[in-house]
Amino acid sequence: MAWTAGADVTTGDIITAATWNSYCGASGSLEYLKTEADKIDDIGAISTADTDDTIYQNTSGSIRHINVHAFLNDGDGYQVKSDASNPPTTILGKVENDTGGNIAMSLHAIVPKDYYYKQETTKGTPSPSNRRWDEH
Repeated sequence: MAWTAGADVTTGDIITAATWNSYCGASGSLEYLKTEADKIDDIGAISTADTDDTIYQNTSGSIRHINVHAFLNDGDGYQVKSDASNPPTTILGKVENDTGGNIAMSLHAIVPKDYYYKQETTKGTPSPSNRRWDEH
C-alpha cells in the first residue's frame, strides 16, 4: 500500500472514510491491518526440541520464528539455513566461537510458510544439551 502525505488535512478536520482511504491505502485498510495483526497474535510456542542437522518444513500455514540459543565452547559453531529447496542452502544466521573461551549466542530466523529449515553444526562438536531451540 502506498502512503500519500496528508497536507490538506488540518487539526480539527473531520476525517471521512474516503479521506482515510486516500491516505492509508485502498478500502479495507483497517481490515487488512487487523488480519496481519491477528497473524502475529496467533503465534505461540510450537516446539523446543528439534534435532541438530535435521531438515524440517514449515507446514504451519504462517511464518515461523526460529530461535537457537547455544553455549559454545572454543571451536564450536552453529548455523540456521532456510529456503524453498530441500535441503535448504541459504544461511540465515551463523555463530562460531574462535575466542579461546566460552560464549553464549542466539540465532534468530524467520521461516516463510512451506519453506524448509535446519540448524546444523558448522564446526567442532557442540553439545545438544548446551542449546535451546524454540519455534514461534
